[in-house]
This record gives sequence, C-alpha cells and structure tokens, in this order.
Amino acid sequence: SLTHPEPTATIRYTLDGREPTPADLAYSAPLFLTETTTVRARAFAAGFLSSPITSATWIFTDDVLGQDVARAQARGLPAQWIDQTGTDWTLGGARPGAWYGFDGLITGPYTAQEIRDALRALPTVSLLLHPDDLFGYAAPSGRDGIYSNSEEEGDLWERACSLEWIDPSGGPGFTIDCGTSIQGGSGTGRSFRGQLSMALKFKSQYGPSKLNFRVFEDSPVDAFDYLVLDAGNQLSISGPTAQKLHAQETRDQFVADLHRRMGHLEPHGRWVHVFLNGMYWGVYHLHERPDERFAAAYGPGGDLEYDWVKIGVPMQGNGDLWGEIRDIVDGGVAPGAQWQGGDAYAALSARVDLASYVDYLLAQWYSANYDWPRNNWMATARARLSADPGDRNPEGRFVFHVWDAEGTLNWSTVSTANRTDERSLSFRSAVYIHTAALQHPDYLTLLADRVQRHILEPGGALYVEPGFDQANTVFDPAFPERNVPASLYHRLVEMLEPAVVMEYARWGNYFNNPGQYDPSDWRIERDRLLSIFFPVRSGVLMQQLIASTPQQFPDLDAPASNLQPGAYPVGTSLVLQQAQSASIYYTLDGSDPRMSLGAVNPSASIASAPISLQRGLHRVRARAFDGTEWSALLERDLAVGFRVRINEIQADNRGTVADPSGQFDDWIELRNLTNDTLDLTDFHLTDDPDNPTKFRIPAGTSIGPRGRLLFWADEQGSQGPLHLNFKLSATGEYVGLFGPEGLDGVLLDQVHFPPQRPNMSLARIPDGRGPFRASAGPTPGAPNGFGDRAPR
Repeated sequence: SLTHPEPTATIRYTLDGREPTPADLAYSAPLFLTETTTVRARAFAAGFLSSPITSATWIFTDDVLGQDVARAQARGLPAQWIDQTGTDWTLGGARPGAWYGFDGLITGPYTAQEIRDALRALPTVSLLLHPDDLFGYAAPSGRDGIYSNSEEEGDLWERACSLEWIDPSGGPGFTIDCGTSIQGGSGTGRSFRGQLSMALKFKSQYGPSKLNFRVFEDSPVDAFDYLVLDAGNQLSISGPTAQKLHAQETRDQFVADLHRRMGHLEPHGRWVHVFLNGMYWGVYHLHERPDERFAAAYGPGGDLEYDWVKIGVPMQGNGDLWGEIRDIVDGGVAPGAQWQGGDAYAALSARVDLASYVDYLLAQWYSANYDWPRNNWMATARARLSADPGDRNPEGRFVFHVWDAEGTLNWSTVSTANRTDERSLSFRSAVYIHTAALQHPDYLTLLADRVQRHILEPGGALYVEPGFDQANTVFDPAFPERNVPASLYHRLVEMLEPAVVMEYARWGNYFNNPGQYDPSDWRIERDRLLSIFFPVRSGVLMQQLIASTPQQFPDLDAPASNLQPGAYPVGTSLVLQQAQSASIYYTLDGSDPRMSLGAVNPSASIASAPISLQRGLHRVRARAFDGTEWSALLERDLAVGFRVRINEIQADNRGTVADPSGQFDDWIELRNLTNDTLDLTDFHLTDDPDNPTKFRIPAGTSIGPRGRLLFWADEQGSQGPLHLNFKLSATGEYVGLFGPEGLDGVLLDQVHFPPQRPNMSLARIPDGRGPFRASAGPTPGAPNGFGDRAPR
C-alpha cells in the first residue's frame, strides 16, 4: 500500500526502475507482489512540487531462481549486452553474452529451504539504475551503459543509482541515492568481463554526500564516501580461467585482516548478495578503499590533510612528502649517507612508518602475493595539519595498505612461493623503500624484531604452535591460538560458506560448461589452505628470510623468558635465558638494549640471575649479544602488583541501577584487591578481544584501597568520563581489562559471559576473587555474595 498525507496528491509509480513521471501509473489500490520487485513512487499535486522518490525492494526467495532473460526484458533490460562499438558480449561464441539465469546443475542438489537459507545468510544490497545506464546501446535516451562498456573510465562513465541495504536478520537498513561506476583494471577487459565490480560513490550531486551507516561490524566508522562491490577477477568463482579451481573470494580480505592483526590500519570488508534492477547478480565482497578519505575517517583531521599514493603515483595531495621519500631513497640510506645535511636513514624513518611498512611486507611475503610488488599497493599519510598545502605536518609518515591481494595463498608447493628476495629500484614498486633500507643495520634489526613478534611469539599474527606446524594438520577452531593465521582465515570462510552456492549458480560457469565448477571445489581449496598451507607457511617464511641476501633474520636466538605478558604479584622473578650462551642485555623501562648501529645501551643490564620485580608497570626489553651479532628483541610487558578485577557486569539493565543521568544502562564494575590506591589512567576496557584499546580510561581515574569503580556501557561518552564507547549484549559477549599505553597488550582480566536475563547481573563470588555466578540482586559498589569475609 502507498499513502501520502496530501489528499489531493496523485501517487505515480513504476516497477521497472525508472523514475516516476506524471505519465506513469497512478496508484489506486494495493499492489499484489509475486516476484522480486522494486517499487519507485512519487507524489504529484497541483500547486505543489513533486515529492522525493520513494524506493523499496521486496525479495521473494522462492522466486529468485526463476529469473531468466524474459523476466529481465520485462524489467527493461536487454536480451544482449552490446558495447558502444556495436560488439556484443559473446566473445565470438566463447561465452553466453547477456546472462541473467542460473546453472541448474549447481542448484539442483539443493533443497528449496537450503536456497532460502543461502539467500538469507548475508545482507542484500539492491541497486537500481535506469536500464540504459547499465546496458544502453543506441538507446533513444542517448545513454550508453556502464556495464556493457566496462573498459570505459572517468566521470562520463558514472551513473546515478538508488541503493538499498536489506538485512534478512531484521537489523536496520537504509535507502540512499548515490553514484556508481565500474571498478577494476584487467577484469573489465573484453576477455575477462562477466560479473563486474562496481564502485559506490556518495556525493551531493546524487543525494547525501555521505552514507551514514555502520556497514562493517568490526569497524567504528559509520560514515562513508566510497565503497567497493568487488566481484573478484581471475582467481575468483566468476573468473574466466582455470584458476577458479582455487577460488575462495576471501584472500584479499584475509591479507588486510592479517596486517590489521599486526596493529595497522586496513580496509574492512564483508560479503553481501547484490540485486541489480531486481535481478540477482551474485555474491560480492563489499569493502573500503584505502584512500585519503579512508585515512581521514580513521584518523584525525579532514581528507584534504592526507596524501594518497597508488602504485608510486600521488593521487591526492601535493606530492611533496612522497617526493622527499623518493629523493632520500634514490640517494641511499646506508650508514653515513646524508640527506639535506642530516642522516638519511633518520630522514626516511621520519617520513615512513617503518614498523608498519615491515609488517606490511611480512603480510605480503607470508601470503606469497604473485601480483605484487609491482602492482596493487596503496599508501596514505597525514601530510598536512589543515587543508592549506603549506601547513606541513612535521610528524606525517606514510603507512602502506593492502589492496587487491587476491593473487595470494598460492596453491603450488608452498616451499617455492618466495617473495622475500624481491628487489626494485623503481618507485612504482612496493619494495622500493625496502631495497634501499636493507643497506642499514638498524632496518635489518627492525625487520628481525617484527619477525620475532609476529612469527615466533605466541599470539603473533603469524604464530603457529610447535606440534601444529606440519602439513595435514587439521585446523581446530576450538583452539585458535595454535595457528593464528589459520584462525583469521577460518573466520572469513565461515562467513561466506553458507552463501557460496549462489555465486557458483549465478556466475561459476559463465565461461565454462554447466556444472563444471561447483561449491565442492571451494570446500576442497578451503580445506587445503587450512590443513596444508597455514600449518607450514610460517616456518617456510622463516627459512626464506634466513636464506635471503642479505640475511633478513639473525642466526643468534632471542632470549627466552619464564613470563608471558600479563599481570603478576609483587616479588615475581623474571628469568631470562639464551640457548647459545650469549650475553643477555635487558631493560625494564621499554628502551632498547641495542642502540643505533649496534652499540650497547648504557642503561641496559646483563641478566646473570633471576630479577625480582617490584610493584609497577615493567616494559622488559632484552636481546642476546655475542660481541658481533645482536639477536631479535624479546618484549615482555608486565603489570606487577596491579590486582584489579572485573567484579560484576549487568548486560540487561531494565530498571535496577540508574546512572547519574537517571538512565538504566548496562554497566561494568572493577574491583581493587590491593591495599593501595591504583591509578587506572590510560588502562583499557573493551568488548572485542581483537581490539584491546577500544576504550581508554581517562586521566585521573583511580580506585581506592579495596575499592570498586563503575563504568556505564552506553556509548554516551558525552555524559562523563566513566561512560564507555560500547554497549553490552544481553545475548552474551566478551569484556576485557587491559593495561595502559605501552602495555596495552597486557591482559589484566577478562570474562566471556553467556546470555543474561533481564535485571540480573554476573558477579564474582567470593567478591573480587571467585568465579562469575548469576546474581538476582545486582550489588554495584557493594560486596558480591559473601562479601570481603569470604574464605580465601
């Protein structure tokens, strides 16, 4: 039913994607919808301007598989896709050309309910364009279609569209007008094109200048200028080559997630079903593009303050900062090299975040990216403090971002997939900086330190536990710590797997015989990666780094420690050992025992006996040194004597405890178990174990001796310093307490809590020390259960 508050208005509507005009059908009675339909409606009234267009799509899952060329034509889409030269898409008969249907050999084994479940497994993005804007050829409108002319680029090949977000689980959705164009390089050419990628551009010329919606659940950003609907290319289900035998559709996002796990800014992504003018168009990878707008969304300042470099070419900004980097690198950065009167390596370090850069290289090397480093890389930097081109940011440094990493996780013998020896003197290469920096021992030390952190230390992004590092080791998701990269990958394939049949049915055999490739191929490749690639790849990468020239990891082992990062009582002994009996130099203040060019830090001590740790935050840094070679760095962040616990939580507060504003919000209580006042400045609370620094406790926050402190989980920071930037879920989730800046990886306490009943809490009983138990009487600010007199 369509209604309008102006009684004299006439509602005109269309069902074929066109904008309604006064000549279109007048609404007079409810519409009976029997197939997937997008209704566009506008009200017209004498003396009044016409109302804005209303656009809404209804998808009938049982109807989707019945789409064919006849239904497409009924929606105004052509039976043939013809480009502006008059050439159709059949590629000389090598493919179907216009393709709207499904491969019945793929869908046949599935029940109607399984197809329904597959279509409801992901959110849906419905795009609506004028049919000529998609496939127009010699049309009366004079419009040429962007899809049928996929190789064309530029503003003239951007079209207006209406976009809807439909969440089958009942979550919020939206409708927005935006611009769209075909996205991609080689995949848009005549030999490859089938299912095409599309860019979504939110501009005032089409509608709102930003999409205000939290698209990615693992990202805090809720405003976007640009998003990509990525169909993949050669190594994809829809691709034209035999590489699709190894298709996964997850590789690009995995490499980005890997670098993010290392602590760096990378695009977020998720998978969606796409409908184009009411026709099902397949599964797409929806993700961000790491340009200047992306960098500004996650960092301080506006987008005009950021530079964006793509494959060595400045795309945004004045290019001064990138030009200086090129000048430094071209002049060399070996010890003693100078740039503008100063040390060249120091100048490079001031313009490139080298730790992030090395981690970026590790992610690319690990994933064995064969379409890199000469292609597919981007970098951003906050080069200015304002939009003024001359307002230089003295701390602006470039960080590198993963882009188009689909050519990864090579299916050949993993021991031969080696990218660590890539060198280039061309600024168009992602290893241009690396090639020059290898001449400096401080860079080689930094590289060794990052390898130690990510490959050899438990919890590192590339860590595989000994005993689970052999081929044919079955990945067990119940123990993600045994193989960290495999756990990251498993999370992605779990998201996609329920819907993957729809992509195979729609595009899997566009270039092939019906039924030639099917979801079993996807599952075989998934299992191969989880059981063969991921168990051994970290060890192979270590061998490659040691065998490279120059050697990129030292022969001397880093010291071992009896303590892992964490919280310990006063008087705990720290024991440092080294298998090769080299001297161990250590500090407790976070400074490096090794100074630049290999000198010993005067403040470092030699570990000759166990070290008794007193109350405080200790940032242990230790290296072995044999008089010639330094080992990689051992890092242990230890909170000693900080006995603070998550004491009680309430995740469904409907009227038991009010905050100072009178609102009944969820809350978390912390308890100090010591007899001293503890300063919690810069400690962190989080509901995401992968984001331990989600909420930073403000300066001046403390808990008195044996005291309690309440934080409100309401996402209302404007109400005060104890109001968190996240809420709790009554269906159950995670709460963690982590250390302060510099020790933010130190876990002090955590709880994974189950679903909660209204107005009940989960409390430690005995207070502050015991296990969590459901409590019908929440006790914020007071003892739980037996109180402080409970037996220890």
